[in-house]
Amino acid sequence: MSDTVLRQLWLDKIHGNTIQILASLPDEIELQKLAEIADKIADNQPASPVYAATQRQPVASVVDADDMRKLSDRLAQLSIQLQDIQKSMQQQKCNFTNRTPPESRRRRHRSLSRNRENYQDNVCWYHAKFAHQAHKCRKPCRYSANFFGRRSTQQAGNDVPGSK
Repeated sequence: MSDTVLRQLWLDKIHGNTIQILASLPDEIELQKLAEIADKIADNQPASPVYAATQRQPVASVVDADDMRKLSDRLAQLSIQLQDIQKSMQQQKCNFTNRTPPESRRRRHRSLSRNRENYQDNVCWYHAKFAHQAHKCRKPCRYSANFFGRRSTQQAGNDVPGSK
């Protein structure tokens, strides 16, 4: 470390009155000689009283038992409310993931009642559903107009529009 840097660091640490006297001396004085002069100045100065003051931090006020009980009760209430909210959110999450898809997304299955095996007397589904107003017919169909109480001898498989 150079003498110039060491000199500056040392001067920064010296007391105010001594630094004023040392600053008036020429810069060419060696650091050792400067230190001896500083010691003589310090020896000849009257001792200055040291004033020290401490500030006491205010002591936290003592919380009485009633206030502590109230705080404890309120904390317990908040804990219960938080648990209720968490349960509610969990139930909503389960309900959301377990719900059935909307009607439009459900796969529709044809009614088993459309199968011709489900009809008695060998009448097709169309005649069983629409009687004489049926426009389609599936063979074998033995529907006749008097099948449902109408008087006619025509068979549906022969004269019903749209039948094959």
